[in-house]
Amino acid sequence: MSNIQNLYLVAPPPKNPKGIGTPAQWAELEREINLKFPKDYKELIASYGAGTFVDFFGIKAPFYTGPRYTLYKDWISLRLNGIKNAKSYYPNDAVPLPVYPEGGGLFPCGYTDNGETMCWLMEGESSRWPIICLDDGNTKDYDRFDMPLTEFIEKWLTDQILVPALTPPDFYPLRRPAFVSEGI
Repeated sequence: MSNIQNLYLVAPPPKNPKGIGTPAQWAELEREINLKFPKDYKELIASYGAGTFVDFFGIKAPFYTGPRYTLYKDWISLRLNGIKNAKSYYPNDAVPLPVYPEGGGLFPCGYTDNGETMCWLMEGESSRWPIICLDDGNTKDYDRFDMPLTEFIEKWLTDQILVPALTPPDFYPLRRPAFVSEGI
């Protein structure tokens, strides 16, 4: 069973996901930002679209443009600038990893309602990018998970991995439904 199928068991996807994009839109986005997204991220967006898991964290869907929703490129820019600013203003306390567009840099992919950021560390082939979980201050205390994004989400939701930077005390047991589409 694939990682995404395991995630379906924990958090069934919506019947009509929003903002999933077309192959042409994915190709254009990848060309514009000069990176090739992991296949499981594209599968995740195709299955779930825009929304949140357990009413707490989301994986940014690049093609959703609903009300009160920050556009993808703007969101990426905000998250990257936050990391860069932390590194500039607090060099001894900020995350000591490079930041996109630097080679092997951090690239944001998810967020929590508390301001934390999930990033890929773009080392090597995209299917093997580790997940880096930053607290809301983008400090040097971060969590690293060497697994694809869908596996990370499934294991986090099922309490198989501990994610201190992202997990509030009331996270478990999971609220149901475990995934809710944006705008519902």
